[in-house]
Amino acid sequence: PNAEINTADDTWTWIGKVSGSYTFPWGILGGASYSIRNGSRLARQVQILAPSGSSISNLVVNAEPIGSLSLENVGLFDLRAAKRFGLGSGRSFELRLDCYNVMNVNPVTSIVTRAGPTFGNATASENGGQNGTGLTPPRIFGLEGRFTF
Repeated sequence: PNAEINTADDTWTWIGKVSGSYTFPWGILGGASYSIRNGSRLARQVQILAPSGSSISNLVVNAEPIGSLSLENVGLFDLRAAKRFGLGSGRSFELRLDCYNVMNVNPVTSIVTRAGPTFGNATASENGGQNGTGLTPPRIFGLEGRFTF
């Protein structure tokens, strides 16, 4: 029965996204995108240690219902600028500049949920995060050239 304590996940996941683009004079394309999703819904866990020498294994259970811990929502704003140059005969070269996480927000996306001295610290997340941590990646710029023929 311990495997059934506080295991029901009755939380909701939601996500929203809005994006748009505009072609400026001289054929410069500008684009913007904003996406937001709810933060992870978690539960504090405790580990129950079996007496040494016993045949009973250690047990990890949720001490609270799933959703009792909520991480902050993650909203990201991205921008793009692009210019395409026609080279004739159906060939073209496009130059793009992207900026991801323009506002450089850094909400935590994963924490240690097991009770103990590191409880609540950012940790590696299943989605990877920044360098395997539970942090949102910082502002990143990308420059891309694309030749089409």
